Amino acid sequence: MLLIIPFIVGGYFVQNNLNKMLIQVRKSWSLLLVFLIVAVVVILINKANSYENWIVTAVPFAAFHASAYFYSSNKIIPHLLHWLCFSFVIIMNYLL
Repeated sequence: MLLIIPFIVGGYFVQNNLNKMLIQVRKSWSLLLVFLIVAVVVILINKANSYENWIVTAVPFAAFHASAYFYSSNKIIPHLLHWLCFSFVIIMNYLL
């Protein structure tokens, strides 16, 4: 859940700021989204029991996730979201 919310918020911010971007950058964001969709479809079709196929989705997913932090005008929410994700990872790795 902590990965999905910044991804959706990042996609929203990218969509709002597309009119301010150059044509090449708009095409790059569209290609990243298409690449992510194709990678997820390939993962769902290929029923492997390992996580090696999921590494393909890391780069476009990280780009949309990072845009949630970059394009926000209110800087308190991205900081709060960052520390919430950070504390979740620390709790999951060291306390559970």
